[in-house]
Amino acid sequence: DGFREQHAEQFQADLDQRTAEALDGRMPLTLDDCIAMALENNLALRATAIDRELARLDKDIAFGNFLPSVMLNASVTTWDRQPSTQMFGALATPMHDQALRDISIDFQMPVVVPATWFLYSIRRHQAQMSEWTWDYARQMLALRVTAGYYECLALRDAERAFEAQAAQAQTIEGEMREWQAEGLLAPWQLTQAQANTLARQAQAHATQRERVRARADLLVLMGLSPLAELTLAEQTPLPDTDKAMEDLVFQALTQHPELHIADRQVAVAQ
Repeated sequence: DGFREQHAEQFQADLDQRTAEALDGRMPLTLDDCIAMALENNLALRATAIDRELARLDKDIAFGNFLPSVMLNASVTTWDRQPSTQMFGALATPMHDQALRDISIDFQMPVVVPATWFLYSIRRHQAQMSEWTWDYARQMLALRVTAGYYECLALRDAERAFEAQAAQAQTIEGEMREWQAEGLLAPWQLTQAQANTLARQAQAHATQRERVRARADLLVLMGLSPLAELTLAEQTPLPDTDKAMEDLVFQALTQHPELHIADRQVAVAQ
């Protein structure tokens, strides 16, 4: 338990330090700033980079199976070079005078084994798949950061609008309270104005909570602490493309990383 608490405290300290260094003097952040920070600090993207490196190492290890393995076996036997036998009393007769040696060398060439070729082919396709997965992860991260960036801006504008409506409803409620004191309004009309004020305030508070949640999600995507303060720069939406729908579909079918990954999976299965 003590080690876990120490690790949690150290992780929080390191995260706060990395957040402070990344955001120091750089706010308000633009969309490009947020994407650059996410590509540098996102933990899921770092894990994908490690998987890509492991796939490359697996391919290199599989290539090593093509190299021949040499086995050298040597045995040494010691005996009397002049064995003799007793034939007549003290008379000894030599049996033979030969010396024997036993040395064996074995070569194994796995290159002729089909499984070696298949294994290396699979690892090669998996290495290519990891490259496409890396590109796809970066694209999806940029897309999620873009969506989170504009969600924060939209919720900020919505919160301001709801706060203005709540302030206006509260002003109208105060005026109606004075009218009702003078007998110009019925009690139910004042109650209706109070309910309208509470509804506008509830909308403003709910939007504020959503904005804080969206800001935390964006900070997590950027690999920073979700509790940090974040100021985003005003930025217009992304421009629409002027390409035809058929051109966009063709571009997706030829360049989308997920399709390249599927091609490599088919090759591995074959």
